Amino acid sequence: MKQKKEFLTMDEKDIRAMCNAAMLEYDEAVKESLGILGSMMEEVVSSDLCAQSEFSAFGGAGALLRPDRAESAFTRDEMLSGVRERRGDFAVVPRIIGEQI
Repeated sequence: MKQKKEFLTMDEKDIRAMCNAAMLEYDEAVKESLGILGSMMEEVVSSDLCAQSEFSAFGGAGALLRPDRAESAFTRDEMLSGVRERRGDFAVVPRIIGEQI
């Protein structure tokens, strides 16, 4: 006994609609993720703890790698003013997420 195989068929319009819906969901997820990352970066830059400890995501990471250069970590004010280098110890270009290059 042979069984008859049935296939569901979709026309091009249905396929395009499904692809568009999936792309919209993906775009929204990316926008949400970037928004969360941007908010986290703003919190790090503006937090009092960051300013008090003179630790930033850029200079602080260098200070962790080179403990002898811990005094070279960028301060919050230096980060916000766009300092590129401090005392010749680092050549860093700090950027905030979403900043225009």
